[in-house]
Amino acid sequence: GPASTVEDALERWFSADFSAKNPEILDKIRCWIMANDKEIYPEIYRLLAECDEPLTDSISAIRCPTLVMTGEDDHGNSPEMTQRMAALIPDARAVILPGLRHMGLAENSQAVNSQLVSFFQEVLK
Repeated sequence: GPASTVEDALERWFSADFSAKNPEILDKIRCWIMANDKEIYPEIYRLLAECDEPLTDSISAIRCPTLVMTGEDDHGNSPEMTQRMAALIPDARAVILPGLRHMGLAENSQAVNSQLVSFFQEVLK
């Protein structure tokens, strides 16, 4: 269940520096993870670990401007995966955020938001 993966997940999702400076955020996310159903959680975890190919098979049907973004140090949704996904979607842009892991929005919302604003300004002009 969640207890068996929570600490490893937090380590993958956040940089050591952010974790040391923001224990209250990690505590909140730890609680969210632990609140998952103990019976369903292993199935969800397995699906996330194995779902790369089924998703990439269907995303080429997307027909709108798309921003695919991840952190440079995100091992679950890696920069390579992000580049592959963006290459499959017509009119997609891949953005790799330097120094961030999986929870880039929590670690550096300004970096994420600036990419979103830039993308929307370009798309909506």
